Amino acid sequence: MSMRSSTRRRPSPRTGPALPAVALAALALAAPAAVAADVIHVPAEVHDLQQAIDGAAPGDIVVVTGGSWAPIRIEQPIRIVGALGGPKPFLRVPEPGDPGAAAVTLAGPGAGLVVLGNLEIGGEVDGAFFDTAHPAIVGGGFDELVVTDCVIEAGEWVSTTLPLDGAHAIDVDLPLLAVETSLVTGGRGTSALSGLFIAILPAPGDGIRCTGRVVVNNSVVAGGAGYDESFSDGVLCSLKVTVCELFPPEAGVGGVAVVAASVRDGGSSLEGGAGTQLTCIDGGVTCAFADGPAVVAPDVEVETSFLVTVPTTPSAGSALGVAYNSTVGSPSVYGVVASLAPTLPVVVPAGELYADPSSLAVVFAPGGGGLLLADFTLPRDVRLTGAAFVVQVWDPFEGLSMPRHGIVSEFP
Repeated sequence: MSMRSSTRRRPSPRTGPALPAVALAALALAAPAAVAADVIHVPAEVHDLQQAIDGAAPGDIVVVTGGSWAPIRIEQPIRIVGALGGPKPFLRVPEPGDPGAAAVTLAGPGAGLVVLGNLEIGGEVDGAFFDTAHPAIVGGGFDELVVTDCVIEAGEWVSTTLPLDGAHAIDVDLPLLAVETSLVTGGRGTSALSGLFIAILPAPGDGIRCTGRVVVNNSVVAGGAGYDESFSDGVLCSLKVTVCELFPPEAGVGGVAVVAASVRDGGSSLEGGAGTQLTCIDGGVTCAFADGPAVVAPDVEVETSFLVTVPTTPSAGSALGVAYNSTVGSPSVYGVVASLAPTLPVVVPAGELYADPSSLAVVFAPGGGGLLLADFTLPRDVRLTGAAFVVQVWDPFEGLSMPRHGIVSEFP
């Protein structure tokens, strides 16, 4: 299914959506009751990343400083964030002898929140040792995964002699996946054109596959591209093109950006991967397949009613500035809702709230045209490092905006 835009109807202000009664005006974000978490620094305090993860309790924060790290397995709801001020830590896909089939495997207890922030995830897959490409992130067992400021790429094939499919970048079984200010790219299939005939057309991977809802904001997500080959041998290449054209149209289509049960997009670039293409340089003969679709989902909404911008890595003790503007109407008042306890969406009269209603801090601000700013103060608590937050804007005509997620960076 192609991606489509959807704007909610404007109810009259008198009967329009209202904020939950618990949302009282406030200027400071309260730390969640479960903030009694430990901060584990890798490699300064614990040398091995998996050892730090295994020793962490639910809610703990693992702060990683640079380096390249072997595949990890996450079995508890924890936060893993890259230290600011240097290169992003690199979580690589499996090499020969490594356990697992991805750079990050989620194997949770059935509930909880996992946060991944300021990381690079991906790497090379050696075709001399593997016949299946490695995704960057797989698994499930949690309520929600929040990904912010990450570069995530499916494993890239190297040293291959056989046609092999590309991997999906993120392939998870979760109720909710939130992707904010990140780059996600599906994997490319290997070439099958070294011989005279083409037995199969390797399939590229998708950018994101999720069994539940995907909320993606200010990000670039792309499906994997089919291979693009050019040959100068006119006769041999013409034979290859002839065989290539025998395949059905769907055989060489590019990967999908997002496959999910439902998708909510706010200001992202979602693009299907380029289709497979074979070109004969001498004769200009081409066998080309279509690009992949941007989104395959039965429920898709692209937010066009709000322009909302939040810093994705504010530090504890600092101000969390939220810039916002409604593109529909000019109400006399806006409500800006923030919480340090993001949850699965809760249906309230104002729409879908992505936070525990008892944890909200709300600023009511004058409406009108132009870009406006609301400030919240984050608590000065070192244990908030890596904590996820969520921000939504309330408009009396439009209700609640889609959520914007972020994480609190290191304590200054």
